[in-house]
Amino acid sequence: FTSLRLRSLTGVGRDNQGMLAPRKKYWSSPTVVIEAAIELLQIKPSDVAYDIGCGDGQFLARCGEVMGLARSEGGGGAGSAAGGRVVGVEIEADKADQARQRLVKMGLNESVEVWTGNALDYTYSDATVIYVALIPRGLRRILPILQKIPHPVRVATYLFPFEGVKHVHMWKNEAQGKDDVAWPVYLYHLNTENEEQERIASEDCEMCSLL
Repeated sequence: FTSLRLRSLTGVGRDNQGMLAPRKKYWSSPTVVIEAAIELLQIKPSDVAYDIGCGDGQFLARCGEVMGLARSEGGGGAGSAAGGRVVGVEIEADKADQARQRLVKMGLNESVEVWTGNALDYTYSDATVIYVALIPRGLRRILPILQKIPHPVRVATYLFPFEGVKHVHMWKNEAQGKDDVAWPVYLYHLNTENEEQERIASEDCEMCSLL
């Protein structure tokens, strides 16, 4: 998958200037948030899903389960019959290792993997689904990269929305009953312009055939 990388990740982005979400303490996405994000994203076995800033891999593991990417009884498991994959990107090596250990413990196959590096050094050109849990600064920096993906992509952000981009749905944890602990998840459909233009062109052709 090296074609998806802009440059080598060795030693890149270890300072706060390079990190999308510099933090003294790591916070995992709550289970209820992960379930909501997967439902909003409508994950399918054929999807190529990325978790940007995957931490200890909770979203990756659940996503792999939903997509049916369990290792076979014989110990193999080259991938999903539908071609799906799940990839986590994590700049902190210790968290990336924790994520890998989680995936092994969950019995997921090689189609679920973790890359250690700065998320800004990837193109995500094969992504169909992306989960992002970053602070606003990180979202501002990653958005231009996601907007260059050459096809429509479904994106869910946790806690914070993209600035200047309209979301198609917003979920919050109503069970909490308090806005300050609502844990919002925002759903976006990015890069749909070409798809819409093709739809309009197709409709125009159908109209022309009726004349």
